[in-house]
Amino acid sequence: MAPRIGELLIKEKRITVAQLEEALIYQKVHGGRLGMNLVRLGFIKDEEILGLLSNIYGVASINLARYEISPDVLRLIRGETANRYQIVPLTKRGTTLTIATTDPSNQYALDDLKFLTGFEVEPILASDAAMADAIAKYYPSAPQAT
Repeated sequence: MAPRIGELLIKEKRITVAQLEEALIYQKVHGGRLGMNLVRLGFIKDEEILGLLSNIYGVASINLARYEISPDVLRLIRGETANRYQIVPLTKRGTTLTIATTDPSNQYALDDLKFLTGFEVEPILASDAAMADAIAKYYPSAPQAT
Protein backbone atom coordinates (compact mmCIF):
# COMPACT_ATOMS: atom_id res chain seq x y z
CA MET A 1 0.00 0.00 0.00
CA ALA A 2 1.30 3.46 -0.89
CA PRO A 3 2.14 5.76 2.00
CA ARG A 4 -0.35 8.46 2.82
CA ILE A 5 0.36 11.83 1.27
CA GLY A 6 0.15 13.74 4.55
CA GLU A 7 2.69 11.45 6.19
CA LEU A 8 5.06 11.80 3.23
CA LEU A 9 4.79 15.58 3.23
CA ILE A 10 5.65 15.67 6.93
CA LYS A 11 8.53 13.22 6.46
CA GLU A 12 9.94 15.39 3.67
CA LYS A 13 9.44 18.49 5.86
CA ARG A 14 7.12 20.11 3.31
CA ILE A 15 4.38 20.64 5.92
CA THR A 16 4.11 20.45 9.71
CA VAL A 17 1.93 18.15 11.77
CA ALA A 18 -0.16 21.19 12.76
CA GLN A 19 -0.70 22.09 9.09
CA LEU A 20 -1.77 18.53 8.29
CA GLU A 21 -4.22 18.56 11.20
CA GLU A 22 -5.66 21.90 10.07
CA ALA A 23 -6.02 20.61 6.49
CA LEU A 24 -7.80 17.46 7.71
CA ILE A 25 -10.27 19.57 9.68
CA TYR A 26 -10.77 21.78 6.63
CA GLN A 27 -11.33 18.64 4.54
CA LYS A 28 -14.04 17.38 6.92
CA VAL A 29 -15.90 20.67 6.61
CA HIS A 30 -15.37 21.46 2.92
CA GLY A 31 -14.67 18.05 1.36
CA GLY A 32 -12.17 17.55 -1.43
CA ARG A 33 -8.84 15.83 -1.54
CA LEU A 34 -6.16 16.47 1.05
CA GLY A 35 -3.54 17.73 -1.40
CA MET A 36 -5.90 20.30 -2.89
CA ASN A 37 -6.90 21.48 0.57
CA LEU A 38 -3.25 21.90 1.59
CA VAL A 39 -2.80 24.07 -1.50
CA ARG A 40 -5.98 26.07 -0.77
CA LEU A 41 -4.75 26.75 2.75
CA GLY A 42 -1.42 27.97 1.37
CA PHE A 43 0.67 25.30 3.11
CA ILE A 44 2.20 23.90 -0.07
CA LYS A 45 2.34 24.69 -3.77
CA ASP A 46 0.39 22.75 -6.36
CA GLU A 47 3.63 21.79 -8.14
CA GLU A 48 5.03 20.23 -4.96
CA ILE A 49 1.98 18.00 -4.54
CA LEU A 50 2.13 17.06 -8.21
CA GLY A 51 5.81 16.11 -7.98
CA LEU A 52 5.26 14.00 -4.88
CA LEU A 53 2.27 12.19 -6.36
CA SER A 54 4.15 11.62 -9.61
CA ASN A 55 6.86 9.83 -7.63
CA ILE A 56 4.35 7.83 -5.60
CA TYR A 57 2.41 6.62 -8.64
CA GLY A 58 5.45 6.23 -10.88
CA VAL A 59 3.88 8.20 -13.74
CA ALA A 60 4.87 11.38 -15.52
CA SER A 61 3.17 14.64 -14.69
CA ILE A 62 1.99 17.51 -16.86
CA ASN A 63 1.24 21.19 -16.45
CA LEU A 64 -2.10 21.38 -18.27
CA ALA A 65 -2.03 25.18 -18.35
CA ARG A 66 0.87 24.97 -20.81
CA TYR A 67 -0.67 22.30 -23.02
CA GLU A 68 -3.07 22.80 -25.92
CA ILE A 69 -5.29 19.84 -26.81
CA SER A 70 -6.48 19.06 -30.32
CA PRO A 71 -10.26 19.20 -30.86
CA ASP A 72 -10.05 15.78 -32.57
CA VAL A 73 -8.64 14.24 -29.40
CA LEU A 74 -11.12 16.07 -27.17
CA ARG A 75 -14.02 14.54 -29.10
CA LEU A 76 -12.95 11.07 -27.94
CA ILE A 77 -14.19 11.79 -24.39
CA ARG A 78 -17.53 13.36 -23.51
CA GLY A 79 -17.57 16.24 -21.05
CA GLU A 80 -19.61 14.29 -18.50
CA THR A 81 -17.03 11.49 -18.55
CA ALA A 82 -14.13 13.94 -18.25
CA ASN A 83 -15.80 15.55 -15.27
CA ARG A 84 -16.80 12.26 -13.59
CA TYR A 85 -13.29 10.83 -13.74
CA GLN A 86 -11.39 14.14 -13.62
CA ILE A 87 -9.54 13.43 -16.85
CA VAL A 88 -8.86 15.08 -20.18
CA PRO A 89 -7.52 13.31 -23.25
CA LEU A 90 -4.13 14.61 -24.40
CA THR A 91 -2.94 12.68 -27.43
CA LYS A 92 -3.87 9.73 -29.59
CA ARG A 93 -1.02 7.71 -31.05
CA GLY A 94 -1.76 4.41 -32.75
CA THR A 95 -3.95 2.40 -30.38
CA THR A 96 -2.98 4.44 -27.30
CA LEU A 97 -4.85 7.36 -25.83
CA THR A 98 -2.83 9.40 -23.35
CA ILE A 99 -4.94 11.12 -20.73
CA ALA A 100 -4.25 13.60 -17.96
CA THR A 101 -5.79 12.50 -14.67
CA THR A 102 -5.83 13.50 -11.04
CA ASP A 103 -5.81 9.83 -9.96
CA PRO A 104 -3.76 7.41 -12.08
CA SER A 105 -4.52 4.63 -9.57
CA ASN A 106 -8.25 4.64 -10.44
CA GLN A 107 -8.26 1.40 -12.41
CA TYR A 108 -12.05 1.48 -12.77
CA ALA A 109 -11.83 4.82 -14.61
CA LEU A 110 -8.98 3.61 -16.83
CA ASP A 111 -10.89 0.43 -17.72
CA ASP A 112 -14.07 2.39 -18.42
CA LEU A 113 -12.18 4.81 -20.68
CA LYS A 114 -10.63 1.88 -22.54
CA PHE A 115 -14.11 0.42 -23.07
CA LEU A 116 -15.64 3.74 -24.12
CA THR A 117 -12.89 4.74 -26.55
CA GLY A 118 -11.50 1.43 -27.78
CA PHE A 119 -7.96 2.63 -27.03
CA GLU A 120 -5.33 1.51 -24.57
CA VAL A 121 -5.21 4.25 -21.94
CA GLU A 122 -1.98 5.72 -20.63
CA PRO A 123 -2.34 8.10 -17.65
CA ILE A 124 -0.27 11.20 -16.92
CA LEU A 125 -0.75 12.99 -13.63
CA ALA A 126 -2.20 16.51 -13.45
CA SER A 127 -3.01 18.63 -10.42
CA ASP A 128 -6.56 19.03 -9.15
CA ALA A 129 -6.56 22.78 -9.84
CA ALA A 130 -5.17 22.41 -13.38
CA MET A 131 -7.68 19.65 -14.11
CA ALA A 132 -10.62 21.77 -12.98
CA ASP A 133 -9.39 24.61 -15.21
CA ALA A 134 -8.85 22.29 -18.20
CA ILE A 135 -12.29 20.69 -17.93
CA ALA A 136 -13.90 24.13 -17.68
CA LYS A 137 -11.89 25.29 -20.72
CA TYR A 138 -12.34 22.27 -22.99
CA TYR A 139 -15.79 21.10 -21.86
CA PRO A 140 -17.60 24.31 -20.89
CA SER A 141 -21.07 22.77 -21.18
CA ALA A 142 -20.27 19.79 -18.93
CA PRO A 143 -21.46 19.97 -15.32
CA GLN A 144 -18.49 20.94 -13.14
CA ALA A 145 -17.37 19.05 -10.06
CA THR A 146 -17.50 20.98 -6.81
